[in-house]
Amino acid sequence: MANYGVWTHNNSEKILQVIIACHSFQHYKKECQNLGVEKKAVHASRVRMRKIYEGTPKLLKICLLTIAVISLSTNASAQCIAIKDSKAGNAPTFSPSKNFACLTASNPRNATVHRIEFASPVSNVTINWGNGTAPQLIVGPTTIATYTYPDTGIFNYEIRESGCATPIRGVFINDYNLRSPGIGFIFPPAGDDNRRCLPATLNVTNSSPGMNGFSEFIIDWGVREKKDTVDYSSFNRAIPHLYKPNSKICRTRISVTYRNLCGLPAGTVPLSQSAGDYFFIEKDTAVTSPNKITICQ
Repeated sequence: MANYGVWTHNNSEKILQVIIACHSFQHYKKECQNLGVEKKAVHASRVRMRKIYEGTPKLLKICLLTIAVISLSTNASAQCIAIKDSKAGNAPTFSPSKNFACLTASNPRNATVHRIEFASPVSNVTINWGNGTAPQLIVGPTTIATYTYPDTGIFNYEIRESGCATPIRGVFINDYNLRSPGIGFIFPPAGDDNRRCLPATLNVTNSSPGMNGFSEFIIDWGVREKKDTVDYSSFNRAIPHLYKPNSKICRTRISVTYRNLCGLPAGTVPLSQSAGDYFFIEKDTAVTSPNKITICQ
């Protein structure tokens, strides 16, 4: 095959060289068919590909389609390894769910083994377990990696495989369950004096005391849309929701419910908090000021 240099994902100029090489049937057979065997491919932006593709002869379109297919397969291989998500039926994933150990007196912090199961055997994998210790090299081939955290906490781990560009990142939570969970959200001003024209954004702030890695909060914004779920990372952070025009909502309440990933300890009940009412008005283009009676009822 002709030497077009080293092909990279950003080297879109090589596409033009391939098009020229494919301009005759002889070159097409020699270059484009061999292209399917090459491991390195050319990547060009969709806009550039479309401009080049439109108005080209049928033979050149075949070349471009071949390049596109190889480019897609090359991009997919940028992240090589996948692990099984134990919280999602062991489905292979590059973005695993949070994994946690609910510690008790009979299951202390240094007795829980955290386990990573790879979707297929891997070799030369490095795992940074996120607790300040040196990364662990897994020589392999193997499908299992384990680690015991000596302390409680929330640990952001990272998995890298030799030759793969993108690591897998996940979270292990190693902690005791809360016996007295708390909930405390700051809500925006409510009431008839705080009517808002749509579109309008309302923010709630999570100031809940005593959270740990198992704490989650389900926010119901009072509309027929998906509820938001936030965790410990939302502490002291404003959480927004946009109420859209033509949503047929004139008045609503916001409620927050506490959820514990390990299940609430004995003797406690799910905690919730709510605020409202919140009033909304559609913008009226017929008059200079909104009329809450004719617009909202």
